[in-house]
Amino acid sequence: MNGLEEKLKVVNEKREWPNGLVLKFIHLVEYDDDDSLYRMNPYTIASKWQYSTSDCIDFFLHCSRESILILNWRLICSRCGDSIEDFRKLKDFHSHFYCTFCRREYESYLDDYILVDFTIHPTVRKIKFHNPNELSLEDFYYKYHFSREGHFPGSRLLLTDWLKSLELSLVDVKENSKQIVKFQTKPGYVIVNNLMLGSEFYYSTNEEEKVTASELTISFDGKQIRGPENAVLKSGENTIYFENASQSNLPLAFFQMGQDFLTSEFQLEFDPFLTGKQLITNKTYNQLFQTEAVIGPDALKIRDLTFFFSDLKGSTALYERIGDIKAFSLVQSHFEEIAKVIKEYNGYFVKTIGDAIMAVFLNANDAFVASRLILEVIAEFNRRHHSNDILLKIGIHRGPAIAVTLNEKIDYFGQTVNIAARIQGLAEENEICISKETGIQKANVSLSLGESILEESVFVKGVVQPIDILRFHKNAT
Repeated sequence: MNGLEEKLKVVNEKREWPNGLVLKFIHLVEYDDDDSLYRMNPYTIASKWQYSTSDCIDFFLHCSRESILILNWRLICSRCGDSIEDFRKLKDFHSHFYCTFCRREYESYLDDYILVDFTIHPTVRKIKFHNPNELSLEDFYYKYHFSREGHFPGSRLLLTDWLKSLELSLVDVKENSKQIVKFQTKPGYVIVNNLMLGSEFYYSTNEEEKVTASELTISFDGKQIRGPENAVLKSGENTIYFENASQSNLPLAFFQMGQDFLTSEFQLEFDPFLTGKQLITNKTYNQLFQTEAVIGPDALKIRDLTFFFSDLKGSTALYERIGDIKAFSLVQSHFEEIAKVIKEYNGYFVKTIGDAIMAVFLNANDAFVASRLILEVIAEFNRRHHSNDILLKIGIHRGPAIAVTLNEKIDYFGQTVNIAARIQGLAEENEICISKETGIQKANVSLSLGESILEESVFVKGVVQPIDILRFHKNAT
């Protein structure tokens, strides 16, 4: 493999990888087929190789940094699984998208519409998918475009297999040529699709008197595909004449869709995959791709994220009592202690705000468990320093937010963030205030000696309705 050994030496220097992981990867690159090296899903590979998903994600990210792999951001349609757009960097995404196949407009969310995967870099090994214009029509439509993770709800039927069963024809109309396509249709719709241009149109098919044609002429001038508008095809045999007046081939796919194609609202189920939300909260990604981890002019929406805020009680008095330099050093050291726990529980340390910390977690339970451990760690921190100077207050809240770029880093805003900060402001020393939106229930919290938990409804600034919270208190030891 071209340069693979030298590049992997650099990856191996970054950290100690699980036993056998690198050798399995080398075998994959050297011996597996092209399909296996295209759009690799770290969840699938971690399960197959029996390693943790986090180790595989970190390894793939380091390999991407060293140009062994290409990190792909894909905007996918949750209804059909089509890769509407592919990007190399997050900043190229936008907040709305239109799926030409489904004929629907959607808002994009980092939680579920943005899929991240990895493809072998062409400098390491060339595969057919590096040159999509040279793919067979079947590979182009069913492997290059549609997601391999998507399947029908309640079944293992892949969307691509379903589409194949509805295929009427795949044709590649050569440059400056004409071609005739004939096929049998049923009542419903005939979809004529060109995924290379991102264009698609359809004709209704039925057996009623309003049928207007059984033959159509469609032309392509290199910019636009044109055909008769509002034509209705008959059920049965139809003929379409194509005139390609351009200097490039015109790949086309024809699908027989049902009568509910335009109105049905089903959503695909997806096997686990790495989402945009997971990646922008991943510490390794932010370390390796900090200059690229920016969001474009549109803020990107997140459906569900857990926000953690911590702050110190009496920090002004602390600076007054022990002096600026000593107090500053103590505060910075406590940041480091908290950061270690946040990372251990799959959280991401977003920023400090004065003496406060903001972090995000994908899972509210992880945020709560990490917070309990943080109180223990800070108690031990105080014992080591023979003082009780660091008195911590923590707040946790969960909900939707927006991700933006601020000071060349990803940051989070919105009412959920505001409420999380307000909830933290309610906490006393050695206390965690948790909103019930996190899903954490008092009855499910196992308490140890010196711990207590109380339920209460509170009003916070900027919110009309009261918020139900849990006060988890840990006595100082």
